[in-house]
Amino acid sequence: MDDSLSLPVATQDWHLGARRTLSLNARQIRSLTPLRGDLWVTFSGDPRDFFLAPGETQPVPCDAGQVVIEAIGGEATVQVSLAIAHSQHAPALSLGRALAYSGGALAASVLRRIAGQLQSLACRLAPTGN
Repeated sequence: MDDSLSLPVATQDWHLGARRTLSLNARQIRSLTPLRGDLWVTFSGDPRDFFLAPGETQPVPCDAGQVVIEAIGGEATVQVSLAIAHSQHAPALSLGRALAYSGGALAASVLRRIAGQLQSLACRLAPTGN
C-alpha cells in the first residue's frame, strides 16, 4: 500500500525572453507547464530532451539534479509547481528539525547532512508521476 501523497503547495510563473534559459534545482519542483510559448527542458543526468507546448505538463523527478528550461521560438511563460511529500517518512524529517531547534548536543551541520540524506531517501521512495 502506498501511503505517499504529493500535494502542490505553490506555483510560480517565470517569464523567459526568446532563447533565454532558467536553471532550477529539481528537488524544489514537481512539474513544469508552459502557459505561453514553447519550452525545451533538460534534466542533468538524463540524455533525453523534452519539448513542451502550452498546456502540456512535464513531471520533474526529484533526483534529476538541475533542470534547464529554455524558451524556443519566442518568449515563453512557464508555471513551476512546487510540492512536498507527505508519507510515513515525514516524522523522521520532523524529528531532525525538532532536534535542531531543541538545543541538543548534535551540531547543526550534522543535522543538515542527516536532513539532506532523509530528503534524498524520501525522494527515492516517493512516486515520480512518470
